[in-house]
Amino acid sequence: MAVTMRRSSNESSWSDLSLLVGGLAVASAIELAILRTFTRTAIHIPALNSLQEPYAVVSRGGRYAYFVAIALMVPALAMLALRFGRQGIAATFAILLFAVVATGAATGLVDRLLLDWATLIAVVTLATALASSSPRRLASIPIASFGIAFALSGAFTAAPDFAEVDITFELPARVLDGAEIFGIAFALSTPLLASRGKDRAARWAGAAVALLALAFFLGNGSTSRFLLLWNVGLSGILPGFAYAVAAGALAFALVRLVRAGRGLEAAGLALLITGGIGLHSTYQSGLVVAGLAALSVGMLSTRRADAADGLPAEPAV
Repeated sequence: MAVTMRRSSNESSWSDLSLLVGGLAVASAIELAILRTFTRTAIHIPALNSLQEPYAVVSRGGRYAYFVAIALMVPALAMLALRFGRQGIAATFAILLFAVVATGAATGLVDRLLLDWATLIAVVTLATALASSSPRRLASIPIASFGIAFALSGAFTAAPDFAEVDITFELPARVLDGAEIFGIAFALSTPLLASRGKDRAARWAGAAVALLALAFFLGNGSTSRFLLLWNVGLSGILPGFAYAVAAGALAFALVRLVRAGRGLEAAGLALLITGGIGLHSTYQSGLVVAGLAALSVGMLSTRRADAADGLPAEPAV
């Protein structure tokens, strides 16, 4: 009975965490769709002046989703940090570092220099810990690619901060090209995070999103690349086909994870997408930190569940 009660308690707790992080992912996705996408493209809508009332209603919905995401982020980060325990000291340190410095920045006690570099350290630490502890080596490819892309883009943005302390530190513009390549590599390799096996629904979802993205890039290349830069942190230097395939791969991975019952990992991947690559804002950096932590905790949970059910581990290569 004790064993049964303990297992039920753990399952309930994991469910609570999945719902919390999933709610954060949904709120951030709504915010991304409305505030960072719709409101930036609404100026191209003909006769926008006659649609001011519907536009205001939609905008308020986006702002509400933003505040909901902020409210959910704090408990989500706290619960994720507690999940790592003694075996995840590095990951716990990364979450606490970001939380403390971000709080200090919000209250005016921490300057931009410390905030940017503390965020970079937190993200790189989480990505490194997750990639190195992944039960499958192939699954570490997208995580490592994301970490490298974020580090390159973030370092390029944060380098000028040293001017505040009379230190000249500049990085060549080619660093951003590297961030672009690794960012695309992350998206293209995300199917490696999902379980093996055929999933027709995931394939159809990936194909549909890829075709939709390709049509968007071909129809309005300048606007699509503008949104790509502002929302994801990629400048769009590659052909539109590459970004379309990358979007399809992300959609496939998300649907596959959800259908496999790995909701926490799906929410973590969604948070990496809504957070973007590079230093955009403390809010988006928080989404990335929560996303990497959720992926790590979710992978550990899946691994333990498979071991408890006596399922064979997937090959490392």
